[in-house]
Amino acid sequence: MVAGQLPNLHQKLVYKKLFRGPKSYVFFVLVSIIIPCKNEPYLNRLVSEIAKCLTYSHEILVQTEPGLANAVMCGIKNSKGEILVVIDGDGSHKPQNLNTMVSLVSTYPIVVGSRYANGGISKDYPLRQFLSKLFCKITRAILKLKIEDPMSGFVAIHRQVFNSVYLHPFGYKFLLELLVKSKGRYRIFEYPIVFEKRKRGCSKTGVRVGMSTIAFIMILLFWKIIHNS
Repeated sequence: MVAGQLPNLHQKLVYKKLFRGPKSYVFFVLVSIIIPCKNEPYLNRLVSEIAKCLTYSHEILVQTEPGLANAVMCGIKNSKGEILVVIDGDGSHKPQNLNTMVSLVSTYPIVVGSRYANGGISKDYPLRQFLSKLFCKITRAILKLKIEDPMSGFVAIHRQVFNSVYLHPFGYKFLLELLVKSKGRYRIFEYPIVFEKRKRGCSKTGVRVGMSTIAFIMILLFWKIIHNS
């Protein structure tokens, strides 16, 4: 069974495009839509809109800790599937890739939707592409990772991987922490995807986010040194 995590930050939802019917993509036992909001009228409107768009079982989760990584953690901890899928809610990830990514989890417990693996494409704005590739290169060099897109936000993993590590999310790089703390114990497959320009919401790119990402990389480096990995 597959449990999908769809973080959403006060943006107009794109569920009609993401999940168009039970036969379109993989079967989800539960789709968790995670939002950092306690506004009851907003939640009521959200529930109504989701009900019109989704044929899957779903639930609304209100995260109590800030950050996208915490939103993902909130969804995973409340889900029941053996395969966990994380996909952005801004329309940049194509759900058409889910079937293949999920099918690969039986062989590769960590499947990364990769913009930079052979065959992958990013249609993002040139500046964002440049910064993304730069951070990926810095991350690979400092943390000695062997995948092309360690900063991806599109991933399918076996629950065993999640249960085997203790994650302390910081910012929005859920996969990066998972890769470092799993210490290479699990096979990883980078599945090439076409990364689209976001359809909804605002970009997180900026000096503050860049500094936070560098800080997180250094925190993970310190973790690796302490744990001799």
